[in-house]
Amino acid sequence: MIFDKFIDDSAIIACITGSGANSATSVLRISGFKSITDFSSCFSRSVADFKPRYCELVNIIDINNEILDNAIVSYFPAPNSYTGENVLEISIHGNRLNVERIIDFFIAKKLCRLAAPGEFSYRALKNGKLSLSQIEGLDLLLNAKSPLALAQGNSLLKGELHDLYLKLRESFLRLKAALELSLDFFEDVDAEQADAEFNLALDEFTFLEQKLFNKTIFNSKNLLTPSIVVFGAPNAGKSSFFNRLLAYDRSIVSHVPGTTRDYVSEFIYYNGVEYRFVDTAGIRSSDDFIEQEGIAFSQKLLRDSFFSILIVNPLEVSDSSFMQDLVGRADQVIYSHKDILGEADPNPLKVEDFLSYNFRDQNCAFQILLNKISDFYREQSEAAGILVERQSRIIQDIDAQFSDFRNLMDLEHDRVIWANALSQISHLLEELIGIVALDDVLDTVFGNFCIGK
Repeated sequence: MIFDKFIDDSAIIACITGSGANSATSVLRISGFKSITDFSSCFSRSVADFKPRYCELVNIIDINNEILDNAIVSYFPAPNSYTGENVLEISIHGNRLNVERIIDFFIAKKLCRLAAPGEFSYRALKNGKLSLSQIEGLDLLLNAKSPLALAQGNSLLKGELHDLYLKLRESFLRLKAALELSLDFFEDVDAEQADAEFNLALDEFTFLEQKLFNKTIFNSKNLLTPSIVVFGAPNAGKSSFFNRLLAYDRSIVSHVPGTTRDYVSEFIYYNGVEYRFVDTAGIRSSDDFIEQEGIAFSQKLLRDSFFSILIVNPLEVSDSSFMQDLVGRADQVIYSHKDILGEADPNPLKVEDFLSYNFRDQNCAFQILLNKISDFYREQSEAAGILVERQSRIIQDIDAQFSDFRNLMDLEHDRVIWANALSQISHLLEELIGIVALDDVLDTVFGNFCIGK
């Protein structure tokens, strides 16, 4: 559980920059201390002179009045900080030993403890500085492997999509109030006006709900971490192609069919997107249990792939219906023998074409293939909708409940029944905007965060 890690409200510290390597500077963040005067003995100048949100050049000094480092310190008093708590941000020299030494110094003075991954952002959520959808946007941004994920993560973090969710909930509350008003005046002279207000609210909610639902129809999951799966029959040349693509021997190559029994993957960065290329076990009928497991997993990788590349050895195609099925599942077919061309493609690419690495040559086989994948990614991105699975699922649930409500209106004239049916949507809307946040949702989100965020 996420709350097992965030065990108390004591002050926390972490390095919020760098990836474990030495750097020119690193930034430490301390959050949750009671008063800036807690740090009176830590700096060469009086902390009482620190101006909020100003940079102060000071020395960090230990108990023996020795200088640990020269630092730039910024003080952000609550509630005007990232976490909504009192925050110090301390820029120091970025040697990793120096960073660890200064973190240990503050912890040893019992001024703070080491933060858990995501704890700063959890406190921002708890203190109302960020919404749940913004936290999910931050998760998307921190772990993005594509421009699409970066863009939507930024959008969520800025609150743009969250604003739409709030508008949807406000529209729902107007609809609910209009329905309750029509109940009160159902047999009154004002019934016509109450009905008009109800129908207006119904049309408004329908428009906003459908607008958001349309953003969930497209399956965008594979756009977050696009995988390019290389597949085919055993001994087709998949591993040879995979190694040529990477320019080093990543997969084992053997003339024995079934050598690759598990998948092998590597990342290739191209045109701003990080693609995960996967070499899979050969797909065929087999009585070997271990090979069967590898083939089953290859089939799953293929189903979940963003783009698939089928390697065909025309000399070893014995089952035409089996091969036809494989070709039908491929986005690109590549042949492993230069002298035998497949009839399925008038201009086939061949494994032998991938011997040359000349990315300036637009006719290079690597350029042809990667450009095709890149173009396909761009086309899919333009149609992409909401990437956060939790948000997408809830919106689809809202649409299903609202469709049931509209059908009920046609079948049932008792507006009390309408009101009961409509109220079921309320909980989903609260979950969407984060008023209701389940522990397992927080566990999933914060489980992806790094220390310092």
